[in-house]
Amino acid sequence: MLERSTERLDIDLLVLPDTNLILIASVIEPLRGANRISGSELYRWHIFTPDGEAVPTTSHIAIPAQGPFQTRHRIRRSSCWRVITGGKA
Repeated sequence: MLERSTERLDIDLLVLPDTNLILIASVIEPLRGANRISGSELYRWHIFTPDGEAVPTTSHIAIPAQGPFQTRHRIRRSSCWRVITGGKA
């Protein structure tokens, strides 16, 4: 039987230029929904870009970032996933 975890999962989302909005939403919305249904913060996400600046999407809507993506300073968290959203193919 599965046991409920009380540990929050942090997710670093690296958004590359020319990604699409549906891809970003498909990562964030299930997490947001799970938080809402559970009544607690099971998941927390942080949006990063290669240089820390907002990146344009294929819809010409810029996605703001919480800073530049860095490999070292955020890895110290015990519970962290890294997700990369694509750019032009």
